[in-house]
Amino acid sequence: MLATLAGLTASAGDRDPAYRACVRACATVERCDAWRPTPSLRLLGWSCAHECGYTCMWRLVGERAEAGQPTLQYHGKWPFRRLLGVQEPAAALLSALNGAAHAAGLWRCWPLAGEVGGLRGWLWRGLGLASVNAWLWAVVFHCRDLYWTQCADYFSAMLLVCWGCFVAAVLLLRLPKDEEAVRIAKPSARDGSTRFRSSVGPLALGGVLVAGFCAHVRRMLLRFDYGYNMRASLAMGALHLLLYVAWWRGARARRPHAWRVVALNGALSLSVGLEVLDFPPLLHALDAHALWHASTAPLAHLLWRGFVEPELRWCLKKLL
Repeated sequence: MLATLAGLTASAGDRDPAYRACVRACATVERCDAWRPTPSLRLLGWSCAHECGYTCMWRLVGERAEAGQPTLQYHGKWPFRRLLGVQEPAAALLSALNGAAHAAGLWRCWPLAGEVGGLRGWLWRGLGLASVNAWLWAVVFHCRDLYWTQCADYFSAMLLVCWGCFVAAVLLLRLPKDEEAVRIAKPSARDGSTRFRSSVGPLALGGVLVAGFCAHVRRMLLRFDYGYNMRASLAMGALHLLLYVAWWRGARARRPHAWRVVALNGALSLSVGLEVLDFPPLLHALDAHALWHASTAPLAHLLWRGFVEPELRWCLKKLL
């Protein structure tokens, strides 16, 4: 039974001999044969071994608190009080709020993106779909921390960052054409060869990002390296911000809303600092990660309402 838990990240708590002895005493064949999980525990995949780990964790947390000793992490996480089998209720709820904010923005901007059409319209539709997908898997992961839910969460988040970089880079590549289209009364019609040449840059960039994403996933599947994943995510996030800063410098003269995307990305970058904080959850529910999710939900709403929608309306008015 211990092997089921051993695959998770080891921490000071689950290396504690008292914890291991407790799990061994709990997860016997006789006890597990008699264990009857509730429907919510069964739905979320709680096994007898996991239930023993949860029970023993809280027993040790209580004993350490009575002895005046600090709270330890278990299997890479602080102790959270579950709710109806949900492992991290606050983080799951806040992830759902983020997903809802992106879904509402995508719903509002989908018709506008259709009117804009082409790659420019699908940039934002793709961003919305990638955002909703990423936050959906964040909800699943916070409901139940298993290897496959962790992979789905981490890889969906990286896919979202990659798509965000693709959007920013395409906007930057097309900025000179935008300026030329605004300068003249009406954009001239382009033949097929011209349209193809204008797509070469985005296609090549997309190919590079797809190859990089696949290489990242392959490396993580061979060895799930949290430090490497964090460094890669931060590097892509920094690139994302720099691309938008470069785009804003060229677009600010004609797009009065351009500064908002830089401000929003700057605020998002600052909010990531919450991830650096590491403290036992308040009320056994709110940790730094959950607070980070709380800070990103309003930013998601502002992104769609304050930047994406004005950008699509500007394109409809100035470029079409």
